[in-house]
Amino acid sequence: MEPSPSIADLEAFIKYFTRHTDRGAALAAVANLDHILGEALKARLVDDIDVVVPLFRPDSMFGGYGARVRLAYITSMIKKGTYQDLIKIGDIRNAFAHRMEHLDFNNREIKGKCSGLKMLVAIRKGDEGLLAGDVLRLYRNFVDLGFQANDTSNAFLCCVFIMTMRFHKVALIPRAFSIDPF
Repeated sequence: MEPSPSIADLEAFIKYFTRHTDRGAALAAVANLDHILGEALKARLVDDIDVVVPLFRPDSMFGGYGARVRLAYITSMIKKGTYQDLIKIGDIRNAFAHRMEHLDFNNREIKGKCSGLKMLVAIRKGDEGLLAGDVLRLYRNFVDLGFQANDTSNAFLCCVFIMTMRFHKVALIPRAFSIDPF
């Protein structure tokens, strides 16, 4: 099993995504999240690449971000709060992807969607009950690197990074054994 992300991994993530425009950072960060979510889902399914992989191609049933989020929720891989956050993250990504006008994280609509992220609310409140385990450790690493919870861009990237790392861990867990003898 791979180790949890280090401070160097986090610094590399922040450096990569903060050198982009807000639009570029949102699109690239969520594309990365989408990819890792797909890998986590595949890791939980039957170990038959001839059956599973085609389902996750871009033009297939689970090839899109929204379908993957719904699949993660209906298979109990994530809870409802995370599902709702992932849907909002997709909405934010779509706003950046499909609007022609200049958008950034200071836009009222984008700020409103970001402020509704349950993980972000927990971060801003310092709610350690909701920020347990790796989430709290990763958040503290963000703070150590100068993260500002009131900066919408920082907060969005923090939430996306934490979710990406959580799905990365799921993707590394071996498949469950089947009790079916046939």
